[in-house]
Formats: sequence, structure tokens, C-alpha cells
Amino acid sequence: AVLNEHAFLFEHGAMTDLGTLPGGKTSFASAINSRGQVVGWSLNSVTSTQAVLFEKGKVIDLGTLPGGFFSAANGINERGQVVGWSTSASSGMDHAFLYEHGAMKDLGTLPGGNSSDAFAINERGQIVGQASVASGYQHAFLFEHGTMTDLGTLPGGTISAANGINEQGQIVGTSTAADGNFHAFLFEHGVMTDLGMLPGGTTSSASAIDSRGQVVGYSGTPYSPWHAVIWKRER
Repeated sequence: AVLNEHAFLFEHGAMTDLGTLPGGKTSFASAINSRGQVVGWSLNSVTSTQAVLFEKGKVIDLGTLPGGFFSAANGINERGQVVGWSTSASSGMDHAFLYEHGAMKDLGTLPGGNSSDAFAINERGQIVGQASVASGYQHAFLFEHGTMTDLGTLPGGTISAANGINEQGQIVGTSTAADGNFHAFLFEHGVMTDLGMLPGGTTSSASAIDSRGQVVGYSGTPYSPWHAVIWKRER
């Protein structure tokens, strides 16, 4: 039997079912802001994945880019701006979007690439994610002032993704390095810095960063595939 999974909100010691779009059987919550607005995706009656906003007991369909069929929301800021991805009729590929004022805007792709996905947005409206480049690999990007900028990779790497950004514009994510493994990174002042991993580990990834520069994510160890970690600046 197929299990039907629903997005939930946990507060005051209780788990609340956030529901699905009409006719849908599965939903997923990706992010929440301090106003209690939750975003994610839900299946609908035709089993299409749709970006949604869960708010005040309602599941609001955010739609897709023009002509698209699938979408999903990954991040939301305090102003209620939502980012994620949607299929695009122009290319048939996933394109990053910004949803605000009731409309979904296509953020485009990096030069030579054909796909993109937005993962997070800060209060300044800076958006980060991952997009393909001319080589066919995926690179971390920053979108601001109407322009998508390639953040590159760690030295010797070919693939990267930006997963989080704080109000200071510091960006975190993961990138392959010269050893061929994925390493967590911090990007600031135009430079991508390798955050390393736990002793004996070979891979790591950074998921989010707060206003104090504290970074959370995961790292491999010699004895376990993944452990949750926090990177803090030395004082």
C-alpha cells in the first residue's frame, strides 16, 4: 500500500496536519517564517506537484510558471516572498522562481545553462540556489537586482549548491573539491571558503546560517554516514 504523507506544523507540544490541495494525498513542508506562514508542495487531484503556502488552516496553490506543470516552494522570508522551482514551458526544464504580490516570476538561468532552483531568500530579497552552466554541471548562484551570478566552486570542484543566506549576505552550501568529495562552504566578500568536516570524515554540507555567522549542516565521520554539526567562528 502507498503511504499518504502530510505536511505538519509542530507547536505548543502538538503536531497539526497542514493538509493537502483538493484531491491530493501527499504534501511536504519546506520552510516557515516568524508569521507562521509555511511553504512547501502538495500533490493535487491530477497527481501534479504544486508549490503551496499553508496559512490559517488553508492550503494555497501558488501555481506554476506559464505553461509549467510541476512546482515546489523551498523558502519564505518575513515579507512573505516565496522561492522555489517550477517547470518552464519555454524549455521544459525547472526554473527558479520568486512568488510575490500573487504572481510567480521566472528568475532564469546562468549563461549557457537551462535549469535552476531557488532554495532560500533573505529579508533583502537576495536569493540563493543552484543552476546549470554551459558545461552541464550545477553551480551555486546568488540572484539580486535582477541578475543571477555564478558563485563558482571550491578549488578543483565542478558542482556546487547554495542552500542558505543570512541578512548580511553570507551564503552557505556545498561544493565538490579537489578530492572529488562534497565540502561545506561559506561564501562572503566574493570568496568561497571550505568549512571542512568532522575528524575522519570525507564529506560535509552546510544548510543554513544565522545573523551571528553560525552555520549548521551535516558531516560524515569514520563511523557513520552523517552527523548534524554546527560551525562557529573562533573568538
